[in-house]
Amino acid sequence: RIETLAEFVGMELRTRLLNPKWIEGMLKEGYAGSHEISDHLANLFGVDATMDGASDWAWQAVAQTFVFDENIRSKLDPYALQSIIGWGMEGARRQMWQADGQTLSKLADIYIQNAINYGVVCCHHTCANLVFNEWMANYATLPDDALNRFRDILTKATEQQIKLPNREREND
Repeated sequence: RIETLAEFVGMELRTRLLNPKWIEGMLKEGYAGSHEISDHLANLFGVDATMDGASDWAWQAVAQTFVFDENIRSKLDPYALQSIIGWGMEGARRQMWQADGQTLSKLADIYIQNAINYGVVCCHHTCANLVFNEWMANYATLPDDALNRFRDILTKATEQQIKLPNREREND
C-alpha cells in the first residue's frame, strides 16, 4: 500500500509515540525511556524540518501527552522533558507548528520552571540555542524573579546572557 509521508508519520505517532502502552513501557525504563521518547521527538522534528512531515495536530498531541499531562510529565527525566519541550518550541519558532499563544506560554513556563528546579540541559537545541531561549522567554508568564533566575542559570551554563522581555508596567 502506498501512503503519503503525512499518513506514515500520523500512523507512526498513533501506534508508537502517542500509544499509552508504549509510553507506559518507556516510563518504566526511567532515564533510558525518557531519552528514547526525546529521541523520537528529535526524529519528528527532523522529518518536519526537512520534509514538512508533521502536522500541527502532531505537535499539539505531543505537547498534550508529554508536557501537559502531569502524570506523564512527572515520570519523565527532567532533562529529557526540557529536550522534549525544546523540540516543540523550536518547531513553533521556525513556524513548523502553528501553536497558539496560550500553548506556547504554558510550554515556556514549564520549561523555565524545570530549568530553575534542575538546571539546564545543554543540548544543541536548548541551552546552546540562545536565540531560542530569548524567543521562548517572551512567551513566559512567570514572575520576573523566576525569569531572572532562569537567565542566571543559563548564563552560568553558557557564559552568555540572554535578553529577557521588557515587562515594565505603565503607571507602576
